Amino acid sequence: MNKARHDAVLALHGEAMTLTRGATSVVVRGKVYRAAESDLAGALPQQERHVRIGTAEILAASWPAPPVKGDRLVIAGKTHLVQSVDTRSDGSTVWGYFLKVKG
Repeated sequence: MNKARHDAVLALHGEAMTLTRGATSVVVRGKVYRAAESDLAGALPQQERHVRIGTAEILAASWPAPPVKGDRLVIAGKTHLVQSVDTRSDGSTVWGYFLKVKG
């Protein structure tokens, strides 16, 4: 995948999500690609999701990129914790982040 294709997918199929670290938040456009449910401590259901987000909103808001483990991502009103981040780039130009989140 490259930047143009990634941006086109987010524009057509993405949804608004809020990425938060501490008291700093930014609304980004993202796409959930995979979701699986598991139990936490045998009682509470947890969803693990794989989410792609772009960089445009993060750069425009001067949000402290890149996303890191422990950041929060609110999708459709539900808060998820970022578990891992895979940064995508062409050379030195970062064009997206693939996140694994749980919540």
